[in-house]
Amino acid sequence: SQKVHEIKNCCDLGLFLRTMNKPLLKRDYLQMQGYLSIFGKESGEIHYCLTEYTDETIQEQKDIIMTEMCPDGVVTEKFEQYWYYVERKLRYSDMPVKERVFTHLVHKDDEIIKNIHQRVEDARDWLHDYARFHEKVIENRYLDAKKIRI
Repeated sequence: SQKVHEIKNCCDLGLFLRTMNKPLLKRDYLQMQGYLSIFGKESGEIHYCLTEYTDETIQEQKDIIMTEMCPDGVVTEKFEQYWYYVERKLRYSDMPVKERVFTHLVHKDDEIIKNIHQRVEDARDWLHDYARFHEKVIENRYLDAKKIRI
């Protein structure tokens, strides 16, 4: 492939719709820049996909609502009506696939990638310094009984 392709799944219709009409999030842009650097590509696409919740999650939600609304275990008409409403918010198969996917194109930015590489180096240096500091703290934590004067 000439591009890096990243897929981001979303199960929440409201969040998906809000994301669709906004500029690309900075974190997603920077993440794609990292991928472009790693794979040596000039551009990438981030595909946002509205996906249904898993059958297990849907069944779990149904069980929770059933326990709350029908503590005696007998399904009521009120429960069935409410569950119909809730389940429609968890499944999106009635929506055309083209309406459940949108894409942002990202081009490689060498300056951003250079800054990312520098930040990684700075983080490694900080972690190295922290590890050395921590080792000294541990060494000084325990006293040698022979060095204690009473």
